[in-house]
Amino acid sequence: MNISLYADIILGLLLIATTWLFYLFHNTRVDDKDITTLSEIVPLERIYPATLIRQAGLSVLRNRMLYWSIKISLVFVTIMMLFEFMSQVSLWTKVGMTISAFLGLDIWLLLKRQVRKQRINHSLEFFISLLIVYLKSGTALSQAFRLSAEYGLAKDHPLADELLLLSLEIESGRDRERAFEDLASRTGVQNLTKLAAIIHIGLQIGSPLVNCLQSQLSSIQQQRQQIVNAKINRKSLELLLPMLLVCFPMFLVLVFFPAAIQFIDLLTVLGDLI
Repeated sequence: MNISLYADIILGLLLIATTWLFYLFHNTRVDDKDITTLSEIVPLERIYPATLIRQAGLSVLRNRMLYWSIKISLVFVTIMMLFEFMSQVSLWTKVGMTISAFLGLDIWLLLKRQVRKQRINHSLEFFISLLIVYLKSGTALSQAFRLSAEYGLAKDHPLADELLLLSLEIESGRDRERAFEDLASRTGVQNLTKLAAIIHIGLQIGSPLVNCLQSQLSSIQQQRQQIVNAKINRKSLELLLPMLLVCFPMFLVLVFFPAAIQFIDLLTVLGDLI
């Protein structure tokens, strides 16, 4: 009895500690301390998914201990729960659940990164439109990015965080090409990679950035229209089967049933004549 009580107390403390560690991990948003290129943190990739964490919008350098602490804590919590409440479960099931607990944080990071990339993609069209307006008014490039992030996007928007870091990089004298490349790699968004390449080419050949941005805006609008058309076509196909299930019985009742009655009547008349 005492052993069971101690196990319950330890399990409760582990659950509290895991929740607290995850809360700290989840709330380490990027700031000006995270102005770093992914090439500088690639050596960590062997033991730490730095790129995944950065693209999920979390601080890389401040989460190294938290990341492994959460994974180890989840494993211990799972093991204790299995032996405490599921002692009759097979060994392979226990091993599978333990491995799932160990990989649970990585799966959550993958989902968080996907949601973040979708939010950035959905806001790019409006952001580029606003950026074009600022550039046409004579605003400097770094200031245009800052103003677009501050007044065009919500404060907690992931694209706003990245653009503010980008403006700080440019204002600090960093090479623009490298800054835009790092922006694309930190987010993992394909459209931002294209935007970085277009701005780089425009700066090299001396083309006005407004024209480059307008071409990228047109490309994003075409992509959005293609996605909308694909969704409409998919919904049309999804609605086709219910319509067939509803309309085909009605077609049988309204068309074939009266014709069948007339055919039966005709056979009856012919039978009487014969």
